[in-house]
Amino acid sequence: MTFDRLSIPLGSGAVWLISGGGTGPLDPEEAGSHALLPEGWRGVASAGEDGSIAVKGDQIRLLEGVLYEWIVWSDSGTAVTVHEPHFSLSGASEWVLTGLKGELPRGRLRLINFLGLADIPFELQGRKVPLRVEFISRKIGYDDEYRAMTEDIAQFCSQLLLKWNTPTGLRFSPDPEERKRMKLEQFLFLRHFLGDRRFEAALEVIRNRPHSELVQQRHWGAADAATSPDFLSSPGTMTRDWRSFSRSGGATVRLPGEVLEVTKRESHDTAPNRFVRFALEQFDLLCREVADLLDTKDGAPPSQASLEAAEMSRRLRAALSMPLLSHCGRLTRVPFESQVLQKREGYRDILRAWVLLQSASSLNWDGRSECYLGTSRNVDLLYEYWIFLTLHRILDSIEGLELLPGQDSPENGCEPFLKQTAGELDLNLEKGKGSLVRFSYRAGEEDGMFVHLYYERKFYPSGGYSWSGKFQPDYTLVMFPVRLKTEKEAAQEGKLSFLHFDAKYRAEKLTDVFGDWINDDEGEDELAAETKERLYQPDDLLKMHTYNDAIRRTAGSYVLYPGVEHNPQPKEKFQEILPGVGAFVLKPGNGECEAALQDFMTRVMKHHCDRFTQFRYLADMTHEATRESPGKVGESGAEYTVARRNAPCVMQWLKKEDSETFRKHGFAYCHAVYREDSGRNRPKLQLDLATGIGSEFIPFGGGRGTTRASLGWRARIAGVNFLTKERLEEWLEQRGIEKRPSRQDVTHYLLFEFEDASDLARFDVTELAKQKQSGSDYMAFTCRWEDLMACPVPS
Repeated sequence: MTFDRLSIPLGSGAVWLISGGGTGPLDPEEAGSHALLPEGWRGVASAGEDGSIAVKGDQIRLLEGVLYEWIVWSDSGTAVTVHEPHFSLSGASEWVLTGLKGELPRGRLRLINFLGLADIPFELQGRKVPLRVEFISRKIGYDDEYRAMTEDIAQFCSQLLLKWNTPTGLRFSPDPEERKRMKLEQFLFLRHFLGDRRFEAALEVIRNRPHSELVQQRHWGAADAATSPDFLSSPGTMTRDWRSFSRSGGATVRLPGEVLEVTKRESHDTAPNRFVRFALEQFDLLCREVADLLDTKDGAPPSQASLEAAEMSRRLRAALSMPLLSHCGRLTRVPFESQVLQKREGYRDILRAWVLLQSASSLNWDGRSECYLGTSRNVDLLYEYWIFLTLHRILDSIEGLELLPGQDSPENGCEPFLKQTAGELDLNLEKGKGSLVRFSYRAGEEDGMFVHLYYERKFYPSGGYSWSGKFQPDYTLVMFPVRLKTEKEAAQEGKLSFLHFDAKYRAEKLTDVFGDWINDDEGEDELAAETKERLYQPDDLLKMHTYNDAIRRTAGSYVLYPGVEHNPQPKEKFQEILPGVGAFVLKPGNGECEAALQDFMTRVMKHHCDRFTQFRYLADMTHEATRESPGKVGESGAEYTVARRNAPCVMQWLKKEDSETFRKHGFAYCHAVYREDSGRNRPKLQLDLATGIGSEFIPFGGGRGTTRASLGWRARIAGVNFLTKERLEEWLEQRGIEKRPSRQDVTHYLLFEFEDASDLARFDVTELAKQKQSGSDYMAFTCRWEDLMACPVPS
């Protein structure tokens, strides 16, 4: 159950009244008692489960991001003062005192993007009365998803330590703060293990199938009471106190008075069990040390971490009290060679946890302090870090995608995500510092590609990646063929693609990301009011499109947010998965969310490796069109734009009287193939038909022995067809063109279709025609724009 308003006694007749989300006035008479509230507390229950105040035991739970109003009420004249509360990080809170001097304290409270505990220090008649509140999130379940997020990070670090062959050397420091930090790191690993059901399962397996050994016990006993015939196998060493006895008939016999009896029993006092006891004692010692390090002073309530450490210590002491372990002796050395510890279920889990605990101090991660230390934590930043590690894990799990070893060199201003130096494993993941991890991908027998995952890579105009300003997506995937060794090479050939992701912890629904008022016609006033109440910035909904438009070679941009809805479908710009824009719900502990993102990224990898997609055609054409600087040609102050200086131009000789007819109807044709009997030196056509972006048709005229000059216009080539003479005649007849091909010795023609004809300066192409033309005057030839621009303009 949740509440809209709450009244909490502070003592001496004073109460603290708090109201959340503008739910009504703070009236102490309105609040009533409730069975779910501690004794003396009063409240106004919310109509549903969407109230802004919750109570768990005697702990007040408030929602981060919600604005609360509060007042201290006293009907007994108790002097009450309140001091500035301490929040872990500055800039994350809103704390405003609104009461006038001489009045009882009142004000507003809001904590943004942080979860955890915060103390509000009241003082009643000189006595400190700290009131502890706990901030939780509506977007991420505090008791399950928030914990799952921190557990995932710990598990990722644990796997790194095992996978990267953790060094055996550990760091020790006399600095108390360094020691405290190391203990907290170890506690983080331990909490991951103890918080998982594997710990209980491991103990249950050990309890049900404990390791045991047969232990032999030897003692001397009377020979006539011996229970085992073992002494007969070695009577010389296993008997003593021989005596002589006379038998009837005068014979003398010698019999032992005592024999060494050997008995066997099953014992659990073995090296593996001693290690389990030793490990649990080490775990308990760590928990007690952490609880002591985090112990609050001045009567303040204990921190959340201290409470967790105390609870873990209690569980460990309960496990140590098992008869199986309580009768084990002390461990003198760690039996790493034991096959039981290495392989048997339960035992190997305890060994793994202990090894990771010892190795925790060998993992350097500067970003941890922003997320884990203190009583309240930056959940926005924690979510951002968690997403990067989740993307890393998803990529590592995609079939055909492999993590590249030896990643020591920085690239594009980003340091390697993982680096092993001086016996330590450095994890480079910190706000404001770029990180990079490299993968390679191969789908079937096709050529593979490199996949680079960046955290906070910057894109500058000076580097040729941005059209305008500096951009810094949270995460960027870079994909390019393996035959190109570097991103720079791939960019130069137009084979580089970017996929961007941004973390939006503040968003709950897709409309929070892209807006639900894009097509709203109810005016700017409503838009301004709605935007004011939101906790995300208005430009968030435009940022994904901005990435697509502003960062060159971007194939898609997507938001990752802890939504309360099903995963929305990304928007595709055309009919394929790329290019696109969209959003994915990514909640900690939700396997369906990760599976949806993994499926999307798998399809992106396969699609990007396919060289015959519309996306690849679009990317190649874009690169072809933009890789050259446009040219300008001019005559008497008039300028003409050239799309590509290196584009092919088709030069076609035309009769001057036919030029305007062809220009008007948008076509022209030329000889292509002559009949076999047309002459011994029949001309052969050599023409570059690789027309594409920027290819133009430019007619020229002039007779033999005279200047050959362009006819003063140009047009964009739309198509080229190779036709028989008969098919060309049919084509002309269908369009009502009276002009027909007249040469009888020509069997085939090239038909050029063009559009957007416009005026162009007249160039002297006499020398150019001599160099380029290979056939007769009636055959076209091709040149480049740079060749044409080098031609003189006739006077």
